[in-house]
Amino acid sequence: MSAAPAGRPITLSLRVLPVPELVVRLQEAASRTQPDYVVTTDDGDVYDPLFGEYSEPRHGGWR
Repeated sequence: MSAAPAGRPITLSLRVLPVPELVVRLQEAASRTQPDYVVTTDDGDVYDPLFGEYSEPRHGGWR
């Protein structure tokens, strides 16, 4: 990053992407993820799932 000339403020901006492009990026990232991906520590210990174990919905599924 280069410095701004003296007396001139540095402006930063974030480019806001359209939602369809974000959805495409999310789908591409998810498709590169291996099924049943397991996160491990540097020592090889497996982290527990973020939301607990998966179980089938009761009473015929989601409504």
